[in-house]
Order: sequence, then structure tokens, then C-alpha cells
Amino acid sequence: PVSGIRFNLTSLQTRGTIAKALKRNYLDTSATWIDWDILISDVCLRVLKLYRNGTSAEEIWPSETVILPQFLIKPILPLHQPAIIFGDGGAGKGHIAIMLSILAQLPYVDNPLGLIASDQSTNVLYLDYESDRDEFERTLSGLCKGMGQSVGIKRLQMAHKLSGAIEQIKKRVVEDSIGLLVVDSLAPASGGNIAEAEPAIELYTALRTLPSVTTLIIAHNSKDLEKRKSVYGSVFFTNLARSVWEVKKSQEEGSTEMLISMSHRKANRKLELPIGLSFQFNEEENIISISKTNLAGTSLSNQLPNSVRVLELLREGPRAAQSIAEILDITVAVATTTLNRLKDKGNITHLPDKTWGLQARR
Repeated sequence: PVSGIRFNLTSLQTRGTIAKALKRNYLDTSATWIDWDILISDVCLRVLKLYRNGTSAEEIWPSETVILPQFLIKPILPLHQPAIIFGDGGAGKGHIAIMLSILAQLPYVDNPLGLIASDQSTNVLYLDYESDRDEFERTLSGLCKGMGQSVGIKRLQMAHKLSGAIEQIKKRVVEDSIGLLVVDSLAPASGGNIAEAEPAIELYTALRTLPSVTTLIIAHNSKDLEKRKSVYGSVFFTNLARSVWEVKKSQEEGSTEMLISMSHRKANRKLELPIGLSFQFNEEENIISISKTNLAGTSLSNQLPNSVRVLELLREGPRAAQSIAEILDITVAVATTTLNRLKDKGNITHLPDKTWGLQARR
């Protein structure tokens, strides 16, 4: 009789209003013995007590059988944890999100992208704040054609912030056994002023109520032009995520190929090496082909660690530190530091003519 309403459990006036509505609308008019005022107050107090008490504390001891970090899709999506991919508008974040959804839903274990998918199919729910059904279907169809696969992805058109719709989302997660939740994108899903901490805390608090779900959040770049790019909004969006990846693209005007780098910007344990992907677009037949690509020698090679770039360059032959610095567009000091570190690891050697070369294999 009063379903679908929200009210403040601590408000005495609201409790009284609800009790009156139940007295007036309860289907069994003969049930005059029910004291709705006492019943509603009791329910509110019990719910508040449970909420404030939280879960029981556990005593945890060191163990020889600890569970190592697991992934839904390695190395991008840590299992049952929130991850973020961020970048400029049009950098291919949506394509990556749908690609990962396909890998998880199938699952595509033997994919040629260098990504390790779970061997169990994981149901995906895509919360779409940005595109419409047609655009989503077009991208999904193109990627499936390019992969030679076919799979359906559940999509929910969103208009309200995630925390306000969490009960609806939770219902779908339980009913459809959802294991991967994609949030596209962070700003509308959070609502409010995302430069403040509260929207971030509210978003992650809502996500933590979902049982055993891995979350992928798509976000935009910060506006700072001087420093390294970061997730736009409060630092808490980054701090509360378990893994954060920056996406950059390179695409010449008129070209049907889009090169993408995914650089690991935050991890609890170790940062992974950048991932290179190539997207080929066939607009006439709506085919999007994806392949793994080596970023060395491309316009995105500067996303690779300097050690990797130096080793790739030395595979072409010995070079002096000055030459390496000029080619890689780094300072001589940075080049020298990188070279010495690689020498200490036994990867390279300093030759008699003052150049550097790869260490001969023994």
C-alpha cells in the first residue's frame, strides 16, 4: 500500500506519516489490533541499529595459505574490486569497456590480445549514462564481428546517479547473477560536485553493497595541462579504486586505424607494463578488428617505461647516451640513469668506444 517510497528513519514526523498511511490503506480493514506507530518505530530503530553496528570484527592471523590476488581479466580487472580506465574524450574508452565485457561474458579465453580472461562466463551489466541503445549496439556488433564471436550484453540506460538507483541495480545483479558491472561514466554516475570527496565516497559505498561484483568505471581526464593526467574529480575516486589505467590514442586524420595505449597508473602491488592495442574500423560493413600491438616505434612509444624504450632502441645497435637521449626525447641525465640501471641488471654493457649495447647471451 505504500511501496516505492523513501524516508528518513530518524524523523519522528515521517514515522507518524507512514503509520497513518498504513492505517488508512492497509488491505485488511479488520486488523485494528495492529499499532502501526509502535510497529514502524520498532522497525526503524532495528534497521538503524543494524546499520550503525555494521559487521562483526574478525581476528585475522598470518597464514601460509593466503589467496593471491585474482583477476576477472588479467591484468586490467582485479576480481570483485573496482577499477578505472580514464582518458580524453574519444580516446576509445567505450570501445575498451565493451571489448572487456565481451571477453568476460563469452568468456574469450584464447583471445589474441594478451589478456587473460576467466575460464568461466561472467554475466555483465553495462550502466550507460552517455550513449543510446543504437550506438551501443553498433559498437558491440562491430567488435563481435571483428573478433568472430557473438554474445549478448545486458545494458541499462541510466538517468540518475548510481547511489540513488542502487536498489534497482542490486536487484538486477542478484536476479541476473551479474559478475561485472560497467559504469559509463564516472561523473553522471556520481552526481554533485565531483571535485569534492562526498560524491566519490557515496559512489564507492554504494558499489560495496553489491555482492561479489567486479566493477569497471570509465572516467575522463583532469584539466591540468602541466602535470601527468589523472582521473577528473576528487582524488578519492583514484584512491578508492584498486586499479587505475590511463588510455591514450593516436590516429592520423582520415586513417581507419586507431592505436591505443593503456598505462597502469595505480595498483596496490605492482604496476603492469603498458598495453598496446590496434583498432581497425571498417565503416561500410561495421567491423571493428582488434589486435595486440607493440608500442615501440609508434607515436605512443613514450608511454613505455624508459628502460623498455632503451632496450628496444639498442636492439638496432649500440648507441651513445647522447644519441639515445635525442632519439627518445629525454634528458641525457635520465638516459644515463636508465642505462646504468639496465647495466646493473645485466641487460646491457658499456662498450670500449663509450657506446652502450645489449649484453651478449651466455
